[in-house]
Amino acid sequence: MKKITILLPDMREGGVEKMRLILAKEWRAHYDVEFLLLSKRGGLLELIPKDIRVTVLNVTRYRMLLPSLVRYIRQEQPEVILAAMWPLTVVAALATKLSLQKTMCVISDHGILSAQYQPKGKWHDLSLRASMALSYRLSDEVVAVSKGVAKDISTLASLPLESIKVIYNPASKIDLDELQTRSPFAINDGLAIITVGRYKKVKNHALLIEAFALVREKVTAKLYIVGDGDLRSEYETLIESLNLQQDVVLTGFVNDPSAYYTHADLFVLSSDYEGFGNVIVEAMDAGTPVVATDCECGPREILEGGKYGALVPVGDIEALASAMLESLAQKHDYEALKCHASTFSVAKISAQYLAIMFPDIHHQ
Repeated sequence: MKKITILLPDMREGGVEKMRLILAKEWRAHYDVEFLLLSKRGGLLELIPKDIRVTVLNVTRYRMLLPSLVRYIRQEQPEVILAAMWPLTVVAALATKLSLQKTMCVISDHGILSAQYQPKGKWHDLSLRASMALSYRLSDEVVAVSKGVAKDISTLASLPLESIKVIYNPASKIDLDELQTRSPFAINDGLAIITVGRYKKVKNHALLIEAFALVREKVTAKLYIVGDGDLRSEYETLIESLNLQQDVVLTGFVNDPSAYYTHADLFVLSSDYEGFGNVIVEAMDAGTPVVATDCECGPREILEGGKYGALVPVGDIEALASAMLESLAQKHDYEALKCHASTFSVAKISAQYLAIMFPDIHHQ
């Protein structure tokens, strides 16, 4: 059985980790799949099936990772190392070459690295570009989760755009029958508006909270921010200042937010930028209407320029509130949303990855 090693820093509740877990579950029937982690932590650890091995390198710094990873590749000799998230991608490409094994190195980026690291300044930008220009050429395949991310990689790593494969993230299928009777919302709370994501600056939940304050003046509704993170206390202060304590719920981390998607009246993404936007696809998969900021890359690609959901300018409170109210008042073609979400099916995305990892094998 051919072996796929999925290399990640840990199994914290992030989009990359969740996508890798979805794919690992899809592959495990026909491939020997193993998670190789730098440290054993994260809420998604408990969701890894028992028949998928987890190996922990116990490495605290990236500069100490190279010899450990070379040693692992020589001992285990996996057919493929699948690595995501710079600088882990850099180390993976170098280690694979230094191991002198036949292991294939597939690296993928899931965000706009130029935007993500822009605040760190000129020297960090130079090291980012230099490390990518060197190591990404050493990998066997470079994958981007959107056309926008591919352009960003091409610029940073000085790689031809056509050499970068675009494979969108998969959406985990929601079982509506199982969840129909388990709404997390109370009927007398009015309309349910949700967002899903870690509480971090780039997600700009503060913008959503302020826009919701305007929406709440017009309709009876509650906002559920499904997730957790470092900015929780900051959000609580903002919610209190807007007198929305009864109307905004910070749920904390939820292992499976399917019930929130399934029973919500509206999903909103308020990010400053996104590499893709898994949560948009998950919302559409449940037939839930979407409003999203027209940030770089993901949302515009997923929603096909506004065909499948409203796009509003980044950082515009009034525009976001107006789009939310308009969407809540509209009639939506829920089946069309679900149908569009199926283009991001696990089976389809899985086959695209397998086609580049094992090109000699026919994949449906």
